[in-house]
Amino acid sequence: MDKDKKIAILSKYDFYFEDIKNKCDLNDKNLLNLNLTNFEDYKPLKLFKPDFVFIPHWPFKLPIWVHEDFQCIGFHTGNLPDDKGGSPIQNKILRKEYDTFVNAFELNEKLDGGQLMLKKPVSLKYGSIEEILKRISLIIAEMANEIISNKIVSQDIPKRGIRFNRLSLEQSKISIDENNLESLYNQIRMVDGLDYPKAVLILKNFKIEFSNAFIIENKIKSNCEITILNGENNE
Repeated sequence: MDKDKKIAILSKYDFYFEDIKNKCDLNDKNLLNLNLTNFEDYKPLKLFKPDFVFIPHWPFKLPIWVHEDFQCIGFHTGNLPDDKGGSPIQNKILRKEYDTFVNAFELNEKLDGGQLMLKKPVSLKYGSIEEILKRISLIIAEMANEIISNKIVSQDIPKRGIRFNRLSLEQSKISIDENNLESLYNQIRMVDGLDYPKAVLILKNFKIEFSNAFIIENKIKSNCEITILNGENNE
């Protein structure tokens, strides 16, 4: 690899930066980390002038000049051209479509619509959202290393495809309409970790939040925290 390449990473969580840094074996002077804790504006990006901008998890819409001035690589979980749109991991889990892909694609003005560079398999069958994202982060680091090291042949992503809607806070409320342990387990784990709202069940005046769920011997075992909705102790 050409260690003189300058790499910028726009990420919501620092583990993406650490995994890419470690996998690509880059010098600190050739790395720029813009995350939510230190983000103020895009001026550091202009000054740094990176060869690649990797964007594994970023909640803001990029200004047009960013992907016009630099080669920006986005990452999306799903089977592009299907599975475009928001909350793809949660939507795939809800559909019980656990075997899917992490896609690297060149960013343009269209959502998940740039040229496809790489696609690698990933399983969503087990683990909390935090565990899943950290698995995906390692795959993204491998892809970043390949993109920096090799000449990747890009291909157009067809316009067709299923588009997901981003999950709302309302969808963190557990639905027990299905008589199915797997579905209940999925509802808990897909929002368990990082800054996601925990799965919650409302029973009269009680709010029950679930975390650290796993299935064993046809049972779900989970931590739960119970609070009174009006904040008062009614004993």
